Amino acid sequence: MRNAILRLLPISRPQVSFSSLMTYTCTQCHRFRTSSSLSTPLRETAIPRELQALIHERTSTFDLLKEQADVADVSSLGTKLVDEPRLRGNFHLWWNLLGFKRRVYSDSGVKDVWKGLRIRSIDLPVRGSHATLIWQIFLKTGFQDEDFLEEVWEYIKDLDSRNWRWAGVYQLIVGHFLVIDASKARIWHKRLYPRHAPPFWPAFMRGALKQGVEAHIVLREIHAVIERPAGLYGSIIPFLCSMGLFTEAMKWHRHCISFDDLPGNTATADKLIEWTAKYGSLQEMSMLMLSFIQMGVRVKESSLIALIISRPKKLEALGFILAQANRVDRSVMGDRFWAVVLRQVQLGTSVIFRCMQAFGGGLNVGRRTVEALKKRMDYSREKALSLLAEFGMRVQGVEVVSNAEPSELVGRLVQQIGARGLAGMEELEFLLKESLDTRNWEMFDQALSLPSPGGPTAKVYDLVFQSQLRRGTLGDAINLLDHMRKSSISISSTSLRLLVKAILPPRKRAKNPNTMPGFTNDNLIDLIGILTSLLRSGLTNLEPALWRERRLSDLETLALGLVEWYHPARSEITRHRFSILKYDLPEALTSHPDLQSTPGIPPLNPLSPLRLLFPPQFIHAIIQWGFLTFRPYSQDLHKSIPPPPPPEFAPCVATFTWGIALARELKVLGVHIDTRSVLRAVRTRFAVLYNAPEANGRPVVLSGRRINHMAVALNHLSLAEMVDIIEKAWGSGLWRRVGWERGREGRGEWERNMKKEVLGTGIPRRVVWRLRRGARVRQRRRIMGAFLGRG
Repeated sequence: MRNAILRLLPISRPQVSFSSLMTYTCTQCHRFRTSSSLSTPLRETAIPRELQALIHERTSTFDLLKEQADVADVSSLGTKLVDEPRLRGNFHLWWNLLGFKRRVYSDSGVKDVWKGLRIRSIDLPVRGSHATLIWQIFLKTGFQDEDFLEEVWEYIKDLDSRNWRWAGVYQLIVGHFLVIDASKARIWHKRLYPRHAPPFWPAFMRGALKQGVEAHIVLREIHAVIERPAGLYGSIIPFLCSMGLFTEAMKWHRHCISFDDLPGNTATADKLIEWTAKYGSLQEMSMLMLSFIQMGVRVKESSLIALIISRPKKLEALGFILAQANRVDRSVMGDRFWAVVLRQVQLGTSVIFRCMQAFGGGLNVGRRTVEALKKRMDYSREKALSLLAEFGMRVQGVEVVSNAEPSELVGRLVQQIGARGLAGMEELEFLLKESLDTRNWEMFDQALSLPSPGGPTAKVYDLVFQSQLRRGTLGDAINLLDHMRKSSISISSTSLRLLVKAILPPRKRAKNPNTMPGFTNDNLIDLIGILTSLLRSGLTNLEPALWRERRLSDLETLALGLVEWYHPARSEITRHRFSILKYDLPEALTSHPDLQSTPGIPPLNPLSPLRLLFPPQFIHAIIQWGFLTFRPYSQDLHKSIPPPPPPEFAPCVATFTWGIALARELKVLGVHIDTRSVLRAVRTRFAVLYNAPEANGRPVVLSGRRINHMAVALNHLSLAEMVDIIEKAWGSGLWRRVGWERGREGRGEWERNMKKEVLGTGIPRRVVWRLRRGARVRQRRRIMGAFLGRG
């Protein structure tokens, strides 16, 4: 720790006196005292005012100050300020002398002050901020001189014999040698552990691990001999996972488990469980979970969810969990767990139902499971509750309306109201809403045919529109929507979401998914036209998320146009410019009961319309799409990209500047574009193009995707050229260029520094090994196929 006084002590100016320095430090001490309740080096033993005249007299020049600081000689006893009875034990004075000697004479000056203290038999303080600062200086000097460190160690043992000890000795000495010399760290641990062990081991371990990975082995040796349980697992495993050191976290997990340093529950290791389930083998995942179960660690629901979500093969994770159901508390398989299981499309419905029937008896579930079951099976709430009851599950927190079917209740209500007549439009809206929720279309039409006391309201129009969408009569729904748009009748957000879902069915999981009839994009084009017309008609509750269809053709025109409609400052102007003539209609039709105005949302707020419309994943996608889009070379399409030279002429060139230029243009228009998203997308593509070992002058493409092989084969630019073109397209610097500034091309060190920063983390080593193994297997198959073909 560096104190403010050290920066102000005189070095070579003879006119700066020690007394003036003391006056300044006392003033600073007063400021610290009034601004903070924490102890400072200048607070505990300030120089009394009556001694300042004496100090000024004997430290008025640099030479006098130097003379007072020379305390190492035995002949100086009784002649220095520190020998004055009233100043002898004043560590405020000693601290300033130590700082002066250290600034002027470095380590030799520190040793002189140490000798001065020893020949005067003055013990170092062991409490307070002065103690921490003084001990740190002496020990850091000892790290440079082993003989001096041994001398300090002898003094530490002397203090220990008198039951005096400074609490930070172990942390400072062992923590230093853990980074510098592991063998010395072991020696000093054996010396200091019996009497100077840290009071809180997890904090010491975290501080040591921040210094470097080399300390892990020695720290595990230290942990093996300390008293247990040290409470290390709950601190060290989440810390290592947060730093991305999952391999080391796994080693620490095995070590702590073997020495009975156990966590309170498995939620502490959720990040480690996620990593193992995602990248490890089935055996590694099983061994990790069994180590908790065998040691009696309570398994939490979040850990089971982590297994299901992270494991690529969901059936393996579910099978393992259910196989261990008798060894863990089954109550942890609660509402959130079964909701997650029901959302996994890889798991067959029959498999899930068999598991729920076999293991769900007596378990408590709630709203999440009911909603997930309704969505998966397209059930009503009552049917979902009935099915869960058949499985023996107890549903909590979900209200059951009655024993009768809801459609029967609605039918009775329609008959009662039809006998006496509608009391108002609110009653008709209620009947239509209940019939719509229960999908009782007969009752819906019957309620709609009842004589009404007034004209239809906007909500009635909206409910009729929803019923047509849910019945599958899309043509009638589009005609009604066109009438509502031209008449400025309000449309709810629920109706708009149903419209998008009806026109664009969910895509299948495939390389080139297609759900359109006749392999056309007419539905998508029609939907864009409908939503655009609604915007121009003045509709203000068109959610940004409705525009996400995950196709990138014609994206640039659409994206730049939507910025004007959703920009907080320009949206009103755009709506006014495109507003159409509105008819004079009753207020009941043109009111917007469900409109949620959100004025004043900051641009960086996650709920900002532009952030919802253009999330970081969108920026990441358009930049990568440019790298994977190949077109015949042209100056208009490949702006700022040089043509491939004749010897390496390629039929197509990647339009990698397109996505970067689009992101820059969106940023200029007011969209928040995080530079980290741009760099992450560029680094992902560079990992394929440049972060591979060279073979026969061309990179070895480790990926199995054919488009990545094509990208490498058609690339004619070096990494330096690609970086310059990308920064030019972005309009400013994306990289700091530390050690590879422009004008230094041709040097090996320059190129290494450039790759280190530009490629960044690159491909993890374990992924490289896996891809190499796959590349070798594919090569052997091709050779075998060619051999069999010749035979």
